Amino acid sequence: MDKYEARREMKQKLSEHLNKMPHFKYGKDTLFIEQQKYATGSLALRILDESGSVWGMLSTNIPAESEMLGAGEFFAKTWSENEDWSKAALASGLFVDTGDRMPTGFVFAPIWRINF
Repeated sequence: MDKYEARREMKQKLSEHLNKMPHFKYGKDTLFIEQQKYATGSLALRILDESGSVWGMLSTNIPAESEMLGAGEFFAKTWSENEDWSKAALASGLFVDTGDRMPTGFVFAPIWRINF
């Protein structure tokens, strides 16, 4: 196998891996949701682009308040660099805004629940 075949095979495996993940559209981009856990055990959601590179974190960790989260719930980071694309994530139907908010620093983190 030459280096070009190996590269094609690697891209194919990445594509298959990403396509198993929940995803949503943001403009022309398809963004993929990778579930992880913070050290506190809270749900951590890392967003990847089509190349598998990290786009950002949809969740934020608030360790002192993590015990108040229900199953599938997380503190959504909807401010700063996430402001635009987090709206697309919520509009996708993959998440539900519970209506609850948690103060953190100078902002309030909404509590969202996964819906996939």
